[in-house]
Amino acid sequence: MAEEYTDFRIRIGARQGQNGTYPLEAMLSDGSAFVGGELSLDRKALREVELDSREYGQKLHQALFVDPLDRAYAIALGKSDGRVRIRLRIDGDAAELQAIPWERLFYYDTKGAEVPLAASSETPFSRYYRLQLPEDGPLTTRPVKMLVVIANPPDLEDGFGMPAIDVATEIENLGQALGDLGRTGETVQVTLMPGQTGVTDAELRASLDEAGYRILDGPASLANIVEQMKDTHVLHLIAHGAYSRQRG
Repeated sequence: MAEEYTDFRIRIGARQGQNGTYPLEAMLSDGSAFVGGELSLDRKALREVELDSREYGQKLHQALFVDPLDRAYAIALGKSDGRVRIRLRIDGDAAELQAIPWERLFYYDTKGAEVPLAASSETPFSRYYRLQLPEDGPLTTRPVKMLVVIANPPDLEDGFGMPAIDVATEIENLGQALGDLGRTGETVQVTLMPGQTGVTDAELRASLDEAGYRILDGPASLANIVEQMKDTHVLHLIAHGAYSRQRG
């Protein structure tokens, strides 16, 4: 039987007036609601500590977990012995906040240890969107089928001023993150779509084949992604992105 978690849902609304803050609210599994919080982000301070994962995560925590969210989270921790499923919803009118790597949040657990929320099995963390569809329950099917897509178009630097993605490094990072999960294919099955760059390193390609990865050569087009999604549980997209409030 799967361990019980308390659901902790956070919602960030559209930016308010001249003060530039965003309304915050939270809801727990039992339906209790906590409203009236305000998110204020110091983007300059975040940029200054961008390379320090701990300090960056602390600053995100200080901005997001203000009263009443901090109080709501403490209650959630007490309900399920520290196992809290955190789901962050950012309203469409606050889409610029999607550029913030919320997955880097740090917090203190029930034992007082400082931990990155998204890297702990005690506090699974995700962003989500409201859809006119029923919500799915936790995924229990095995193996979990993961589609990894790398979007690395040739005009990134000239057309958008963004550095090209180092495909080999991203694939190696993925392998390190999955560890032994993907080696037998019993727990996780990985399909890799490396896009126009491809996997050109023969040694890397051989290691992927040995690990059981399925490599789909060719463009990482929307049509190709949609086709592969028909038999996929998890889409892991590696790409650049930017948001312009003026352009929507």
